[in-house]
Amino acid sequence: MIRKLVCIFGFIFFSVAGFSQELEMIYERTSEALGGKEKWESVNTMFVEGNWSFPHDVDHSFVCKLSNPDMAKITFLVDSTIHTVSRYGRKGWVDDPTEVISGYSNFDAVEKMVATNSFLYENNLVDYEKKGLELKFEGSVVIADEEVWLVRVEGFPNKEELYYISQDDYRPFIKQSYYFWRGRNAVVNYYIKQYKEVEGIQVPKEVLVTSEHLNLILNYSSYVFNTEMDSEEFKDPNEPDFTTNSLSLSKQEVQDYLHDNIPMTRNMGIEVQSLSTNEVKLRAPIELNVNHMRSAFGGSVDSLFLTAGWTYIRLLTDHFEPLPLIVGSKAQTTYQRPITRDFSARIVIPSKKEVRKFLKAYEKDGKASISLDAVIEDDGKTYAVFTGDYVLVKSPRRSRPPGEP
Repeated sequence: MIRKLVCIFGFIFFSVAGFSQELEMIYERTSEALGGKEKWESVNTMFVEGNWSFPHDVDHSFVCKLSNPDMAKITFLVDSTIHTVSRYGRKGWVDDPTEVISGYSNFDAVEKMVATNSFLYENNLVDYEKKGLELKFEGSVVIADEEVWLVRVEGFPNKEELYYISQDDYRPFIKQSYYFWRGRNAVVNYYIKQYKEVEGIQVPKEVLVTSEHLNLILNYSSYVFNTEMDSEEFKDPNEPDFTTNSLSLSKQEVQDYLHDNIPMTRNMGIEVQSLSTNEVKLRAPIELNVNHMRSAFGGSVDSLFLTAGWTYIRLLTDHFEPLPLIVGSKAQTTYQRPITRDFSARIVIPSKKEVRKFLKAYEKDGKASISLDAVIEDDGKTYAVFTGDYVLVKSPRRSRPPGEP
């Protein structure tokens, strides 16, 4: 029996080791075929011009800007009208005055992600380390009598990528992006039809894109690397435009309030790192929130996320009298890698439209709900992602107690 177990564990060990060695070989060959890791990691921005079209339709010229690690924007003309599709971190936005993307306003969150990213192809394979991502070898499959490698890229907050790599020329010819959000899933397929060489780097010349609502062809005519780009131009101009000048609470006041009224936050050593209606970020020291493996305790991570969401809503609703009650009704945390040092939970600020809808519902009905997302990131890597549902209800008090901020 012991001999059988030794054989089984030996087989597992050598299988894992074999997969690791094969992945290393595939990565080296693919990197070399696409121009080399060093050249790819030297590229911080891309300015691209080209044309896109729906199948069997007219071409539309575009300008596309890509900036590491997670900003992309494409601008094009249709009927002499400017259209924009942009991604800024986990957020995407579309300015589509002539409704090129049919039905976009009625899409759910996942459908909007898919529509946004259908226009924005990028290769995250060669420079995955620079972007804080991870590679996994998924084996091989046969497509059109050719055996191809499958390599998965993980570490994104709301998606994974799967690359199909030719064993003939070692270049990816298919990329699939799988999006997942609150129980919904969707996929975008990119078929790289042709490559071209620019400054020693292999970049796409033609890409066919298919997804649930969009099928289009992207033709790239020119690339310029490392031009200066301002991150502000990728942001949605309709996002919240509140400022800290409107706040009646300081960071220290909020931190003291948390420590005095929620003793657990004092025991955890929670600090208010950033506080405005554009950003709420709470920090916790690892030494007070460690588990037996010397990484962050899951209960502490969940508590930090929940408290960050509570703090954001408290900030939004401070003008109401009496102060509403905030109840966390449901929450889910997804861990992507161990947390081994001090960590900060940052709220992904909802859109201006969502915030207004939430506040108006409370004013009208005395009750409202909102879903908040948050993330723990460090050095370009995502460690944990959170989604929580909060309910706002009227307090039975007629006014807030004396001394309460």
